[in-house]
Amino acid sequence: MSSMKSPRPQRPGQSRAANTRTQAVSKGAPIALDRYQINQWLDHDPLFQVLTVDRMAWIDPFSGTILSAQSGQHRDVARRHLQKNRPWLRFTLRAMEDLQCIRWAHYLRNALESEGRLRIFRKDGLWLNPFSGEWVPAVNLENGKITQETMQDMARQLSRCQSAESGKMLDRAQLGQVIQGSSSVSDRLRAVNPNRTKTPSPESAPSPESIQLPERELELHQARRVLDRMLPPLPKIAGWDLAVIYQPHSFIGGDFYEIIQLDESRYFIAIGDVTGHGPGAALVVASTLKALRYAVRHRAGGGGLANIVSTFNDDIKDMLLRSCFITMFAAILDVSEQSLTCVCAGHHPAILASLKSDTTLRQIGEPGPAIGVMDGETFRGQLEPISIELHQGDTLVLFTDGLFEVFDKQQNEFGRHRVMASCLAHMQLPCEKMLEGLLTEVRAFANGKLPDDTTALAIRLGDPE
Repeated sequence: MSSMKSPRPQRPGQSRAANTRTQAVSKGAPIALDRYQINQWLDHDPLFQVLTVDRMAWIDPFSGTILSAQSGQHRDVARRHLQKNRPWLRFTLRAMEDLQCIRWAHYLRNALESEGRLRIFRKDGLWLNPFSGEWVPAVNLENGKITQETMQDMARQLSRCQSAESGKMLDRAQLGQVIQGSSSVSDRLRAVNPNRTKTPSPESAPSPESIQLPERELELHQARRVLDRMLPPLPKIAGWDLAVIYQPHSFIGGDFYEIIQLDESRYFIAIGDVTGHGPGAALVVASTLKALRYAVRHRAGGGGLANIVSTFNDDIKDMLLRSCFITMFAAILDVSEQSLTCVCAGHHPAILASLKSDTTLRQIGEPGPAIGVMDGETFRGQLEPISIELHQGDTLVLFTDGLFEVFDKQQNEFGRHRVMASCLAHMQLPCEKMLEGLLTEVRAFANGKLPDDTTALAIRLGDPE
């Protein structure tokens, strides 16, 4: 998909592929689209050709999912995703304006912390658009702080800005001329450091040469320490072996895991992925873990797993940007009954390896909606909990997509089947060594470079040897 562009909004129905898409999606019933029809979408429909600003990912026009892809491979990644996931069965097609907002929100989450030119505000509340050099209203700070709502306002403005289409900001000298023509400028970034309350005076406004975040490195370390404290240590459970690997793509990432003891024998377990990575995603992870723990502690006695996940979804949904969602595999493990109940909320299934079973390897979990895309009974009704019995030696492996959406030099994907094969090959090892072996294989396959956050959690019935 090297010819893919990030087009300006166009009216639906401007091409034969767009008409085909509209007719197919409007039926509202399960549709088995063949490869030709999907290729028509990808080749001719602008809604299926939207890439992120850095052109390193493709945006699914149904779900808003952002899929990483190396240069020139966007079309293949998009085609495989559409054929495999059939998102039109669960989501309505988004408007081009929404896709452009998702595109720019993704950019801001990754760039806002490090690029001071994005954070220039006047005391009267106007924001300096660094692509056009214009002072823009309708970008609202909250108590002098940049919040997720502020970023959404920025994304909306940038999605409508023709000057931003190139992805190139004005240089500091050009912005300096704009700044000198205005008064009471202040550079504000409060999302990572909410305790800083002193706003620079007009005289201390940053010069064009120094529009940076002086404390950025310190703030990154502070954010990492917060996440490290929030990600839980694994409990010691008699007769069970547990292990986890957590490898952020950048200094701080968007993956998370959770284990909470509900009573003497039951544990709530989850692993998940927030869209994006870096400081912006890390802030969402922190909010996610707080909301998830609240839902678990206040609902564990009054309902089952689906009730916990549904409550969490309703609580966190309003905190997320429109372009942001969370995928999560959640389960309740009963160590006394040796059973597990699980749901997939937009997440792929877990792997169960059973050396003593007729089915040595199988995937556990039924597809369900991602966290943050719908609420109430609609969300609850689409969750499909399943329960399984566990036997001595059974190993359950939960993981995020950074473990298998990895490509070699020939653009072959590592894939879930290789993950399953690696787990089987290392089954005789304790869980910690098994995960280390799996991660080593993934790194070797990708020539040592992992393109996304990578997290895996292994649970085995049986003490480590």
